[in-house]
Amino acid sequence: MKFSVKFKADGVRKMFKDLEKEFKEGADGAKAGYYEGEQHKGENATLSEIALFNEFGTKDIPARPFLRNAEAKIQQRAPEIVQKGLDDGKTLNKIMAEIAQDMRNQIIESITSNTPPPNKPSTIRQKGSTHTLIDTGGLRDGVHVAMVKDGREKPLGK
Repeated sequence: MKFSVKFKADGVRKMFKDLEKEFKEGADGAKAGYYEGEQHKGENATLSEIALFNEFGTKDIPARPFLRNAEAKIQQRAPEIVQKGLDDGKTLNKIMAEIAQDMRNQIIESITSNTPPPNKPSTIRQKGSTHTLIDTGGLRDGVHVAMVKDGREKPLGK
């Protein structure tokens, strides 16, 4: 009795060809953050300036590293998102879009987590709140996401 097993590689070839096309044409990465020049409502500063002032501190504002805190979580979560996307058969662009949305969510979560140090009593009196990083909600609500291709950003919905 003769027994043999055959394997046809056509499906694998197509998969690699599709992946190669996606690597050439797809997004190079994803971003989350603030648009340069986007004005903060009622302030003489842009959202990106306010984010930087709060992230690294100034003479009058202590550093509250909400972006770095979010980045640390994203670095842990991204491999899981990629693996799940691959397991589910998603395209690389779809996976990158999911990572971008997760980055936005992590930034918002970091802002709403009441990042230390606590507000000074004078700030609490002025704001009427002990919550750090949230005064009008503009910093939290202004986080944008985008896909990046050839150095150009393509915004995604919030």
